Amino acid sequence: MTAAAWRDRLGWLLPLLSGLLAVLAVVLPGGLALAPLLSLAVIVQWSLLAPAFLPYGSVFLVGLALDILTGLPPGLNALTFLLAAAAARNVRPYLLPHGFVLSWAAFAALALAASLLRWLLATLLWGHLFPLRPCLAEAALTAACYPAVAWLLAGPGRLLTPDPHAAGG
Repeated sequence: MTAAAWRDRLGWLLPLLSGLLAVLAVVLPGGLALAPLLSLAVIVQWSLLAPAFLPYGSVFLVGLALDILTGLPPGLNALTFLLAAAAARNVRPYLLPHGFVLSWAAFAALALAASLLRWLLATLLWGHLFPLRPCLAEAALTAACYPAVAWLLAGPGRLLTPDPHAAGG
């Protein structure tokens, strides 16, 4: 596979792999009781750094795949991820010039909103009032993981984003 082909697949492959990693962290023997929404962090960071490499169709398919793998109602993660990607793309021009701390704070708010949306949808779809504490813990854990995700994606993000200082750019 060529470098260009890998680059084109990187946008949807990283959120999917991060989601699989989070699923494995919970289901393997001795696994975690709660895992961060790593896919959400990857999707938001990708939407900020290189949105052209993560089309909405890919976001939807990643969410749907994770819904199926985790036994959640199909569309729960897909809808949450689509809304998060759209929100990140809308605030992109305002966040990028102001540095990482503001992006992290915005992501923490978005992670909370996403976790609450997932909790609300699950509550409505299953007709059962689930405890709110795991939802809040998931949001906090996800926000805490964001700096590592942002750091890991900074390199590939630079490769995918055109350099305005390059010759002819």
